[in-house]
Amino acid sequence: MELVLRLFTPFPITASSNKVYHPKLLYVMNSGLPDIDRRGFRNPDDERDEPVYEIVTIGDSHTYGYNVVSAQTWPYQLAGMLSRSVYNLGVGSYSIYQYIYLFELALRFKPKYVIMGLYPANDLLFDVCVVLQLDYWQQRLVEEGLESSTCQAAREPEKRVSPAPASIPLYKKSAIGSAISYLILSPLRTLFRPPRNRPDDHNAYIFETGELRMALSRRLLEEHRHMTDLRRESVRQHFDNSLQLFRNMAQTAIDQDVKLAVLIVPSQERVLYHWARGCDVEMQGSLQSVVAHEIELTKKYVRFFQEIGVATADATHEMVKLLDHARHTGERLYPDMNGHPLESGYQAYARTALQFFN
Repeated sequence: MELVLRLFTPFPITASSNKVYHPKLLYVMNSGLPDIDRRGFRNPDDERDEPVYEIVTIGDSHTYGYNVVSAQTWPYQLAGMLSRSVYNLGVGSYSIYQYIYLFELALRFKPKYVIMGLYPANDLLFDVCVVLQLDYWQQRLVEEGLESSTCQAAREPEKRVSPAPASIPLYKKSAIGSAISYLILSPLRTLFRPPRNRPDDHNAYIFETGELRMALSRRLLEEHRHMTDLRRESVRQHFDNSLQLFRNMAQTAIDQDVKLAVLIVPSQERVLYHWARGCDVEMQGSLQSVVAHEIELTKKYVRFFQEIGVATADATHEMVKLLDHARHTGERLYPDMNGHPLESGYQAYARTALQFFN
C-alpha cells in the first residue's frame, strides 16, 4: 500500500508537500499534484516541449485560483472567452519581486500578451523579505540599485519552504500515515471540534443586509491594513522598488513587442466598501479605515501605469455588480473568512481583463 500510494498519488502529504524550493522564486508548486505541470505551475494540459502561448498571466493566489478548479480560474475563463491559448504563472503568496522573474519567464513562451494580476492588498509586503534573502535577489538588488534596509533577518528561505524533518510528525512521513491523517482524521476533527476560523464577533467582521451575508476575517483585514499603509517605511520602500521594476518591465515589453497589461484585483473588503457606498448602506468606521489605505495605493499604481503607457483594468466594478446581485439572491461570492472568490468572482476578473483585447 505504501508503494502504491507513493507511485500513484501525491502522498505523503507533509507541511511542504505542495511546494518545491526554487532558487529564484522561493518555491513553485509540486509537479506531482493534480493540475500542476512539470514546471510547477497550474497548467494541467501543458505537454509541449517548446510551448508558445498567446497569453501568459502572472500573479498570486487570485491568479492561481484558490477555491476553484483550474478551468474556473480567470486566466482559463479569459482564454475560453477569446478562444486563445493561455499559460498561467500564478502561484499563491507570490508578490512584486516574483512577478518580475515571472515576467521574464513568460517571455520564453513568445506571448502576444502578458497580464499581471496585481493584488495591492498584500503584494508589496507578503514574504518579500524572505524572497530577498535568496542569493539571486541579493545580487539583483545591487544590480538594480534597490533598497531593502527595512527587511530584517528572516528564517533561511529553504527552511521556509521545507521545514526541518524533525518538525513533521513521524506518521506523516509515510504515505499511509499521511493518507489516514488527511482523509480520515482531519474530517473527523472538523466534525467534532468546531474549526478555529468559524466566524464570530471576535475574529470576523460580519456584514448582513437583505439576503447578503459576508464574514470577513479580522486577521486578514489587519494584515491588509498593515501591508498597504504608505506611511510605513517598509511599505514605501517596496512600493518605490516596484515602480522601478515595473518601469523596466514595461520597457522590456516594448522592446519585445509584447503587450503588457495589469489587472487590478480588489480585496474582499474593498468590494464590500464600494458596494455599500453605491447603495448608501452604512458600514463600521473600522472597515472604512482599512480600505482607505488600499484605495490610496491602488490609485497611485493606476496613475503610474498610465504614465508609462501600461493598460490597467480594475475588477472592482464587476465584483460590485455581483455583490449587488447577491443582495437579492443570497448567492455566495466569497466563502466565510476567505478573501478569495468563488467561480463567479473569477469570471468577473476575466470579464474585466477582456478590456485589454478591445
